Formats: sequence, C-alpha cells, structure tokens
Amino acid sequence: MTSLTAKDKETVRAFWAKVSGKAEDIGKDALNRMLIVYPQTKTILSHNILVVMAIMFPNDFTPEVHVSMDKFLACLALALAEKYR
Repeated sequence: MTSLTAKDKETVRAFWAKVSGKAEDIGKDALNRMLIVYPQTKTILSHNILVVMAIMFPNDFTPEVHVSMDKFLACLALALAEKYR
C-alpha cells in the first residue's frame, strides 16, 4: 500500500489550500475528461484529477506536489474501494 510521509502530507495540505477554491471546477473537468477521453473505464479519475490540477495550476504543480498528490489520491481510492465493495 502507498503511504504518505510527513512531507507528503504537508505538501498535499499546502497545495490543497491553494487549489481548494477551484475544487468544483477541478472535479467537473476531471469527470469530463474521464467520460470523453476514457469512456471505457472509470479507474482513470485520479489521473484526470492530477492532469486538471496541473493544467489549472502549472506554477504550483511541481514534481514534488505531483508525487505527493498522486500518493494521496492512491490512498483515497484504496480507502473508498475497500469501504464500498
């Protein structure tokens, strides 16, 4: 299982503080990309969320933020998958 380090958690919190005002737009765009670009699968949502965040916040979406957000979304997806099986 992927785990977040203390640094990853700090990075996710700081990045989310910057982007949370656009959460609805990020969600809409990620869902739209998933349905249009990858209609055959619904497992691509986390990838699309990362893509949309990178497009909307290019200066803030550093490689460090990318890695930390990817880990966070992987943990979130695992937790949701286990809860809603």
